[in-house]
Amino acid sequence: MPRLPGISQKDAVRVFQKLGYRIVRESGHLILSNGECRLVIPRHAPINAITMGAIARDAGLTPQQFRELLLKQSYAAWAALATAFADAGGPVHQVIC
Repeated sequence: MPRLPGISQKDAVRVFQKLGYRIVRESGHLILSNGECRLVIPRHAPINAITMGAIARDAGLTPQQFRELLLKQSYAAWAALATAFADAGGPVHQVIC
């Protein structure tokens, strides 16, 4: 299985929450469930790439599907931040000469 990027626990949880998983329990690990499948997310950052691949596989995702969801999430967060900043009257992009 191709490796997935080592990502933080918070980013992993956000991706799985978009897929319908909810946090069931928090301890040394986060336990997420969608009612049919249970995922265990370790609380260290970054999560090892091989471990992340196994978690994605348990959720029924291919590494490519997980990467796409991760990129969509990152892009959406960046776009929301840029929009909020522009609405506040600040420059979205500043050129330094």
